[in-house]
Amino acid sequence: MRQGAALITTAQEVIEETGWTLQVSAESARDISQVMDILDPESNSILETISARSHQLDEIVILTCLTPQQVSQLLISLQLRGFVRQGPDGYIRLL
Repeated sequence: MRQGAALITTAQEVIEETGWTLQVSAESARDISQVMDILDPESNSILETISARSHQLDEIVILTCLTPQQVSQLLISLQLRGFVRQGPDGYIRLL
């Protein structure tokens, strides 16, 4: 630690420490827009909020202005459809 080592606890911190960037390809962006066309507005709001950086349930509630119950139910639905994944640090979008 004295020689500049840093404690890393999330993938996002690895990305920040290494200076890498995550870019969404045009094809991936098109896939996302097609998915968002078939989902309800609340699910779209959650997908827009969640990204490659993990978000905790309470963060998603605050950012989407939905109730905790709504967010929880929608996240389960999005997980079952394969749009998001829950990891140790929170939820991330898979598309």
